[in-house]
Parts: sequence; structure tokens; C-alpha cells
Amino acid sequence: AMLPRAAVACPGLPWPILAAIARIESDFTPGAVGPLIERFAGTEDAHALGMMQFLPSTYRGYAGLVDGLTGKSLGMAGIWDAEASLYAAALYLCDSGAPGDLQRALFAYNNAQWYVDEVLAMAAR
Repeated sequence: AMLPRAAVACPGLPWPILAAIARIESDFTPGAVGPLIERFAGTEDAHALGMMQFLPSTYRGYAGLVDGLTGKSLGMAGIWDAEASLYAAALYLCDSGAPGDLQRALFAYNNAQWYVDEVLAMAAR
């Protein structure tokens, strides 16, 4: 039920897109910690975090809005909350061009064409 609710944060975003991202990024694991990102080693962004694998600096820009939408007041701890991270992902995708240019938005989420193709294929299934 969280997926369709969160997708509404980006009007017109199909909720299966969020489901595909969550599956690919963490297999729906809220406590996931991604591998070391060498270029960010020694910074808060050394690892992507949470179910939707946000860099902390990126999530910070959405934390307040997400808290307003969910009513949870988690702040940065929302990166570890399944519902909050879904809302943040929907907002990020919207800011990146979704739903109008879903390819561009997904490429902004993860700068790899294979990723865009895999998300779209999984969402279609």
C-alpha cells in the first residue's frame, strides 16, 4: 500500500517504478548499506543508504518535505524508513523529469543506461 501512496508525491508516476527501484537497489531492505563509493570515501556520502539507496546529502534535501507528507518527523533518520524513502524517491524522480521524461529521471537516479532499462523492464512486468 505504501508504493501507490508514495507515487502520488509525483503525480503521474507509476508506482511499479518505485517498486522496481526498491527491488534493484536493496531488495526492499530498509537497513541496506551500499558498497563504498570510492570518490566519496571519507564523507557522509561514502555509501548509499536505506531501501532506496540514497546518498545522505541527496536525502537531506527531501527530508523536510518527506516529513510533511508522512507526518513522521524523522528528519535524516527517514533514510532508513521504507515509507519515507519511497516518498523521497518519488520526489527526486519528479524533480528529475518524471513522469514526462522517465528515462531522464531514472538516469539521474543512477547514471547507467543498463539501470534505466532494468527498472523500466521490471516495472513493466
